[in-house]
Amino acid sequence: MAKNPFLWWVTHITKVSRKYFYPVLLLLLALILTRLPFFGSGYGADEDAWRVARASSNIWQTGHYEVSREPGYPLYEIANAPLWALGGSWAMSLATFVAFLFSLWAFYRLLNLTQARSRKVLVLLFAFLPLFWPNSATSMDYIWDLALLLWAAVFLFQGRSILAFSLIGLSVGFRPNGAVMFLPCVVYMLWMKKGWQSIIIYLVMGISIGLVAYSPALLTYGPSIFRFVPSARSPLEHLLSLGWKAVSGLGTFGTLTVILSLVLSWRTMLDRIVSDRLIKIYLTLTGILSLPFLIIPYESAYLIPALPWLFLFLGRVLKPRVLGIVAAAVVFSGFWDVRFHQRVEGKPVFAPRLGTGAILEDFARRRQGLAFRQALLRYPFSEQSLIVLGWEEMFWFENSGVEPFPLDLVGDPNAHRIRGKEVYIVYLISEGGARRAMAGGLRLFCLEGIEQYNRQVTGFDPVQAGSLRLTMTEVLNPSRPSLP
Repeated sequence: MAKNPFLWWVTHITKVSRKYFYPVLLLLLALILTRLPFFGSGYGADEDAWRVARASSNIWQTGHYEVSREPGYPLYEIANAPLWALGGSWAMSLATFVAFLFSLWAFYRLLNLTQARSRKVLVLLFAFLPLFWPNSATSMDYIWDLALLLWAAVFLFQGRSILAFSLIGLSVGFRPNGAVMFLPCVVYMLWMKKGWQSIIIYLVMGISIGLVAYSPALLTYGPSIFRFVPSARSPLEHLLSLGWKAVSGLGTFGTLTVILSLVLSWRTMLDRIVSDRLIKIYLTLTGILSLPFLIIPYESAYLIPALPWLFLFLGRVLKPRVLGIVAAAVVFSGFWDVRFHQRVEGKPVFAPRLGTGAILEDFARRRQGLAFRQALLRYPFSEQSLIVLGWEEMFWFENSGVEPFPLDLVGDPNAHRIRGKEVYIVYLISEGGARRAMAGGLRLFCLEGIEQYNRQVTGFDPVQAGSLRLTMTEVLNPSRPSLP
């Protein structure tokens, strides 16, 4: 300790070997530089990120809890209230980045606790995974939840069950999906020959903490907050969405490389699955933590809690060189990847091509979204118009050119209007609302691609009913003075 007290203190707290201290600093610098461009791009490319910002701002201004979207993420929404007041999107994204660093630290601890091979490769894969990259610089709750669940696993592997179950309960206040982590923890404790009495005590304690953490949502909205709105998707559409979003989790190149490496290593993999208890634990965790995604495959980010366990599994069954190739393919997919469809007249058409990957696509969507927020205000609509935008807070939150304007004609109390124009904005629209709007003299527009989402949610396609399709390209680069 005598030569460098600071170095001793940091390595003692983080459990990072002194010989890795400077490489870790370089990794930290790389993480900061690669996330920095995302910090100045609003709250995120996901509409839900803007909903969190809206809820947190209202909590700060009113002192009353408000849900960002069902079923509620109360601790996260409340924790972000002072962050919003402190620095808006910058502060909220920076806090998420700090949570990501804690999740990376927990993952590193897990690698050491399980004596994993290829630890450097796995750390780099975790640090630069395309799915984690943009989500570590946004106001979404995925990474906060991930950090809590990974630290819960660290404490569980260390035999500190009270802390493990407490963190899982706490995670319920950030994302209710975190409650599924109770199940693999119980399975693990049974494998470790723990008695049922102690397991039940820990489980009751964790569930109690979870109820307290989630109580702001329950006390404010009651059990109705768990209302489930069935999707209008067909079983085939659900299955296709599940497959596409699952592939998006690692990218096309990454997914194919993982599958190929496991197929070529199938004999070794099967032998180790039979003989290695840790592999069984990893597969159990991967499967159980994937359940929310399998049930509702709306976002590939729902896979975030499961992916670290998949990586630990791959590190256990693949040779170091093969794992390095897999990691390279996964990260490469974040920049360039195979895109399987493109939109033609608003509909997805199967057309494989090489395009930008998840990282570049997310960054482009953020920039395009910010530009679109202002461009739509200036667009030369020639008459009274109603736009089915498929955007809510992402368009009107912190946008001074828009004002709330409840639209009784279509039965939407949350509609908005562009200031100084008779141009009205709704999120989605029902068939009855669309017909009343057109009968009332409003020209109906629908942002390209949103007609499919509108149909999935309401069972109604505005374009088929006569709505004009409004493209984002046309709004950003208007080629004519006005619409007909």
